[in-house]
Amino acid sequence: MKNKLKLMLPIIVVAALIIVLPLSIGYGTNSDLTIESVLSIDSSNSTDLLAVGKLSGDIELWNAANSTMESTFRQEQPAHVISWSKNDLFLATTSDDTLYIWEIEGLTLHLMIELSPSSNREIFWSGDELVAVFDVLSTERNLLILNINTGETTLQIESVDNYVNIGAFYRPQDFIALNNTFSDMAVANQNGEVTIYELNDFMPSILSDIANPLAWSNDETRLASADNSGNIFITADDTRQFEVSGDRFSEISWSNNDQYLSAISRDQQNLFILQPSSSESHQVEIPENEQVIRYTQWSTVSETLLIATNQVIEPDNSQTRNFIFLYDPLLREFTHTYEFDNPISTVSWYASGEAIAILIIDTVIIVDDLAPQK
Repeated sequence: MKNKLKLMLPIIVVAALIIVLPLSIGYGTNSDLTIESVLSIDSSNSTDLLAVGKLSGDIELWNAANSTMESTFRQEQPAHVISWSKNDLFLATTSDDTLYIWEIEGLTLHLMIELSPSSNREIFWSGDELVAVFDVLSTERNLLILNINTGETTLQIESVDNYVNIGAFYRPQDFIALNNTFSDMAVANQNGEVTIYELNDFMPSILSDIANPLAWSNDETRLASADNSGNIFITADDTRQFEVSGDRFSEISWSNNDQYLSAISRDQQNLFILQPSSSESHQVEIPENEQVIRYTQWSTVSETLLIATNQVIEPDNSQTRNFIFLYDPLLREFTHTYEFDNPISTVSWYASGEAIAILIIDTVIIVDDLAPQK
């Protein structure tokens, strides 16, 4: 699976004017491109197009290089989730109760499927043919896999009510991992056991008691998983074990070239970098004190890790300091720091690795100068 962040936090749309600007004004922001009333974003896998889903139901394709909107089309309800297919031939979007598959050439509606009501979903693609939709917060927790060429459902699991709900900050793909061909599924349970299932023999009962994160490497030759004691295991021809911290983990993700693994502790206070080839690991010391690590995302072209954090400001806890850090695991140092006035909802690296789209409340801004700071 590509390491592209898909975490969709609840978004509150307010009527008041919100100014969303990074405080580190001296570098790195594209002031010419600010997009408002946004619910979801996703960057193309091969170009610098940004797909934007809006509260109005409008879907917009923006070119960050020249700050122009190249195309727009519309669905009937707000676009809560948006996702490019692997080769950018299709775009999947969802409303509360509908999945839309759009064909990029000609911008035509390719397929429309009715879903159970939910505003918070994850979408996974296998190439440009199979799409999987998983309900994140609904009580039914449906998993649906569709062949978009035939419109046929290849797998559907309904009412997975035993799935462990451990909070909106933990992504379901960390606990249920599909490989790129959707032929196999890896599942981790509360005991730290990981099982690989062939989907032809798949039974809904294996979704019970899922609690620990896991992640396939990008080349799908290795599977990383964690147990309840803070150990991380990498399974391939042999099995490596990292005794990291004693922490339980909420998220594990591979870097672009599978050279590194990042792991966030469940209390969101600690971040570790592992290097599978050498069995080395180190803890990342966040520059600002008392930071809560919201999520991380690896660059699409380099071994650079984006870290999004926030810090509650005392004494009334009514304000936060919100940061994005870029970290080089080889040098073990931070290359960039950005501070924002308002909480960060989600981010998306551009395919070139030269820009990042950041969704703050309901406004998108672009950070487009990622050269190392002097």
